[in-house]
Amino acid sequence: MGAGQKKNLKFRYTLMAATVAVVIAAWSGGWFYIRGIVDQRITAELSVLNGSGNRVACDKREIGGFPFRFEIGCLEPVITDASGLSISLKRLEAVALVYNPWHVIFEADGPASAGIPFQGEALSATWASALSSVRVSGNGIRKVDASIEDFDLASTDFDFGGLKAKTVEFHARPVPETPNTIEAFASADGLQVGQPDGLGAPVDARAHLRLENGLDLFSGAPLSAIPHDDDGSLPIDLVWMSLKSELTEITTSGQLRLAADGSLSGKVDLLIKGIEHADDLLARLFPAETGIPATLKGTAMAFGVRETGPEGGEVTRLPLTIDNGALRVGIVPLGIAIPPLAPGMS
Repeated sequence: MGAGQKKNLKFRYTLMAATVAVVIAAWSGGWFYIRGIVDQRITAELSVLNGSGNRVACDKREIGGFPFRFEIGCLEPVITDASGLSISLKRLEAVALVYNPWHVIFEADGPASAGIPFQGEALSATWASALSSVRVSGNGIRKVDASIEDFDLASTDFDFGGLKAKTVEFHARPVPETPNTIEAFASADGLQVGQPDGLGAPVDARAHLRLENGLDLFSGAPLSAIPHDDDGSLPIDLVWMSLKSELTEITTSGQLRLAADGSLSGKVDLLIKGIEHADDLLARLFPAETGIPATLKGTAMAFGVRETGPEGGEVTRLPLTIDNGALRVGIVPLGIAIPPLAPGMS
């Protein structure tokens, strides 16, 4: 190799090294510049939220993840709404890749506590892991996925026996064929609800709901802001909901309406597989002294129609009417009422 070739090769290596150095410097400068913008944006958004009657306290904020990610950590955040209801966490962290900032992963560390006005710390929760994935676009959130493992909810301040679940999941997205409609899926595997003598046996629960014109909820709009019917109620499509134990499965679907006072009305069909053990399944969620397990089983056996289920096997179909939260079969009231949701939320 001649002296000219060696000199040319050395120049190429020097040029390559200089180029890499410039790219690294530009990338580093860009990352820290964007970091500053992100920090300012978070401060501005928190200021807007705190001026609307809600309060989000995140005094110990950290932003890291250099060079390819942004990791925003908040130590001991406290979220308080206008009514005084508050939720506090040990730590909340959000992670996004520099080259894909529209997909944000959230991770929450417990324990967490919830405070109710005039009652102090009313609920406390622990979990093994809590992850959430949020996909956003220029118009707001487009998809939400959340999963919690080994969830344990307890209270010492009011009459609540506790709740546990092996896995809790939640998913929400626009419906592909009707984008302005949103749907939500929720599930709890190994769900155990507190009873007078301790936690009940586990149950698997599932729910799938659809809400027309609900897309603005992804942009932070309150439920009261989305279009309602002329009577002021909000139509909700209960695609399906199910409760399942070892021997019994109860599923339901139908059309519901949420009134301005928080009460539910509508018509649903119950499908009960293994009706002989339906009271045992219901008693795991509702104490026997409420009368709900025995009443629903007895009503289904008296008024239900035996037929072949969608997956084969015998099921009992029981049409139910919900009138301002009160359940009835035809004109026969069951003496069971669904408590209203928070008044004014619809």
